[in-house]
Amino acid sequence: MISSIATLWHRLLPPAPAVIREELLHLQFERLRNQIPLLYVVTIITVLTAMIATNGEADPLLRLGVPLAMLGLFGARLAVWIRLQSHQISRARKIRLLRNCHYIVAIVGLLASSWALKGWATITTGAGSHMPVFLAVGTFSSAYCIAVLPAAALLALALSMAPVVFTFFLTGTTLEMGIAGNLAVATLFLGRMILQQHKQTVDMLVLRNTMREQADTDPLTGLLNRRALHEQLMIELNAASPEFGPAVALLDLDGFKPINDRYGHAAGDSVLKTVASRLQDACGMDAFVARLGGDEFALLVRRDSNRTPSEVCDRAILSLVPAYNVGSVHIRVGASFGLATWPRDGATPDDLMAAADRALYVAKAEMIAAARARKVLAKSIILAA
Repeated sequence: MISSIATLWHRLLPPAPAVIREELLHLQFERLRNQIPLLYVVTIITVLTAMIATNGEADPLLRLGVPLAMLGLFGARLAVWIRLQSHQISRARKIRLLRNCHYIVAIVGLLASSWALKGWATITTGAGSHMPVFLAVGTFSSAYCIAVLPAAALLALALSMAPVVFTFFLTGTTLEMGIAGNLAVATLFLGRMILQQHKQTVDMLVLRNTMREQADTDPLTGLLNRRALHEQLMIELNAASPEFGPAVALLDLDGFKPINDRYGHAAGDSVLKTVASRLQDACGMDAFVARLGGDEFALLVRRDSNRTPSEVCDRAILSLVPAYNVGSVHIRVGASFGLATWPRDGATPDDLMAAADRALYVAKAEMIAAARARKVLAKSIILAA
């Protein structure tokens, strides 16, 4: 039974994809922060109106006890949310506040439905028959205001309206059965609208995340692109401290161009994908890896990396040493890198990138000079022999 209910619940309200859960949490909290104070004001007015309508026609518990309990709860929660308007809220507290919404909705729903049914059953004048109307107004407005939190909104509808609808159907007059039917239809319609709105919100966030990934990602390798690297570097610099700062390394592959010339661009693309995968595995959580274009890559060593920038670069270069398989041919590709660290080599993203580019140029020149020296030495040995 419980598993069947859980399955039905997941079909009605499937979990949001993991990639957007943080964004959805932020969206839900910000919308509720704006709407809940107004919601509590409206519900306080609704409860006060119902108290006036039943004044002198019900026992003290019904006339004062339950309404005052709800007013006290609403007033306390209103004060909490008003204080939150100008504060930065941590993720943990956001989750706690949203979870509390479900508990409060459950408590208020049960109190409100019990209050309405008790008034309907004990008050003999017209005010008693109007109690479910006050309940419906308060419930529908509440569910609409918290629709961004669909589980809480559906809980409010279920706990507030279901007892009234079932009671009217089972024990009411023909008129009251008609009212129950209308309330049931309105409740189901609003519930459906809440689910559709939630689905549209999730779809919008998924689409926005996909578009953001496409804008920030190199389409061939899946690495960060130049724009995304610049943004991430800005984040690292803004959070840097005198003891901990980022570093940038530019990597240029050695011996890559002949692969495209000899084996074709498909083979070259395969090698680039393998290079990207090896760099990511080698850097792990110590650095972001980006492809800037062609055979040029970049490493953004995090300010909180467990390894020094030089160690991260050395591991990255070593990961490229094993041969690459291009069909039945094994090809070796090396790399040169230029490293720039903050704040020694630059304080801004442009300064760091320029410093890393200069360092890469020097490394490439030294590599070329060393290669020429080896050729001269080899020729000398051959001539001497």
